Amino acid sequence: MLKNLSPTWDLDVYFAGGSESTEFTNYIKKLEKQMKDFQEKMKTIETASGCPDSWKFILTEIQEIDKKIQHAKSFVSCLVAQNVQDKKAMQLRGIINSLIGVNSSLENNMQKRLLELTDKKFNNLLQNKYFAPLKFNLNEIRERASKKLTADKENIINDLSVDGLHAWGTLYSNVTGKLKIPVEVDGEVKKLSVGQASAMMRSPNRIVREKVFESWSKSWSGVADSCALAINSIAGFRLNVCKQRGCADFMSETLELNRINRKILETMWSVISINRGRLVKYLKRKKEILGVNKLSWHDYPAPLGTSQNTYNLENRANFLVKHISNFSPTMGKLVTRAFEERWVETENRDNKRAGAFCARSPLAKQTRVFLTYTSKWNIITLAHELGHAYHQSVIYDLPPLAQRYSQSVSETASTFFEFVVTDALFKAAPTKEEKIDILNFDLQRAVRKLMNTHARYLFETSFYEKRKSGFVSTNELNELMLKAQKEAFNDSLDEYHPYFWASLLHFYLTRVPFYHFPYTFGFLFSAGIYAQSKAQGDEFEQNYINLLRDTGRMRVEDLAMKYLGVDLEEEKFWKDAIDIVLSGIDEFMELTK
Repeated sequence: MLKNLSPTWDLDVYFAGGSESTEFTNYIKKLEKQMKDFQEKMKTIETASGCPDSWKFILTEIQEIDKKIQHAKSFVSCLVAQNVQDKKAMQLRGIINSLIGVNSSLENNMQKRLLELTDKKFNNLLQNKYFAPLKFNLNEIRERASKKLTADKENIINDLSVDGLHAWGTLYSNVTGKLKIPVEVDGEVKKLSVGQASAMMRSPNRIVREKVFESWSKSWSGVADSCALAINSIAGFRLNVCKQRGCADFMSETLELNRINRKILETMWSVISINRGRLVKYLKRKKEILGVNKLSWHDYPAPLGTSQNTYNLENRANFLVKHISNFSPTMGKLVTRAFEERWVETENRDNKRAGAFCARSPLAKQTRVFLTYTSKWNIITLAHELGHAYHQSVIYDLPPLAQRYSQSVSETASTFFEFVVTDALFKAAPTKEEKIDILNFDLQRAVRKLMNTHARYLFETSFYEKRKSGFVSTNELNELMLKAQKEAFNDSLDEYHPYFWASLLHFYLTRVPFYHFPYTFGFLFSAGIYAQSKAQGDEFEQNYINLLRDTGRMRVEDLAMKYLGVDLEEEKFWKDAIDIVLSGIDEFMELTK
């Protein structure tokens, strides 16, 4: 039984002193020196002969530097998230971005040299026991390198991206971090952070939701021109790089990074488009239950119960440990450790950034989980992020290059944890009303993954297409967003969110383009895995661990075939997965007659 848990995480285990940490400053100096020394060594080391010793040195250094940068990045990301007003932390993020830029140049050099090896010398290298575990990754590096510009030109792109591409993402974070949403609370107007206002829009009280949404929209419209400048600049940079590299189109890079082919993505969206009408039935019933004439953007995620804060920290921690342990003792041990060692930050306070994330550190072999606890449903968010932590825990012993799983499978373990906990909540629900509330949550999650996320994808692809012809204005961005939302929701809402493109952080993530469809892919992929977990019984846990361990060294279609025995290019898998995630609709309709 977990007791006396802290709602704040422990970052001192990484570096004591927060953003003013002397220990961190010294760490960065040593890392910078290691990177500089490696740069100098690369000028003289001979690699064309395929000498195993030379390549072992290069790959060992590349991977050690990568681990150390990720450790520093994790620490700084946590500092910025816990206090968006921490100016020193913002400065440190700039330093990390510079280090990442230098590291990209180092990796470009390595990639170029790997490409210069003859096929015979490269294949001979892979026979060495040191390189054999990296066979998939090194083959992938060679293939991707063949599609890039020369190393010198790629290094110029990396150098320019620090104060170009990534600076626009930082600017967006600064602008939105300072944004305050004025909302009347108990007769007093309070200026809420974006995270706090976002939480209030999930209130069971529609009057509260309406007021917050109105103020939310007005506040985002006030910074929309700045956001438009940022999103246009990010897209413009990417399109220019794509043009220079001779990419087939702007989706080529993200498909390659996700280790997914276009046919799989198109098949997934096609099956979703055919089946999402089933969710319209749920939304119409929800409109009736809420007793509203118009179903707004802020209504579809609304709870149907009135209890918003049932679980305190100890309650939800112990619930998670109990039910995840029942499913898998190995998973349960990781969750217990996360709480006991203060990996988790949940406190509801001012100046925290919005959203939730899990930050990994392969060096410390730990993760940090961030969210702001405001409602009982945060137990699902917490489960999601702890799923990421579990995924990391089973791959930390692999070479760092083999830990680089794609976005498309990054949501697999996290969404799997969601399924485990949601089922446990439903089984534990003592009343009909609570069962309805849980089914509602489950179905609104499906709306988010199958409709909302599709709207994001439709918007972003149409925006990038339009951006080819020039700057896309705020009004045009609003129009593109409204069109995408209406299509993705089958025009089932009466009020939409035209400024969603400004308020959603994912559009401004400069290191992960098109970070939307991976959520839907992971949602449905995990549904297929969860269904198999029930059929496989005791054999499942080790098979699942093996699948997660292979996420960084296989393409998604190969993973699916090896561990699930399915072809992701066929409609059947996606139809079956959608049937699973929408299986609660009939029961919801029956219980809410």
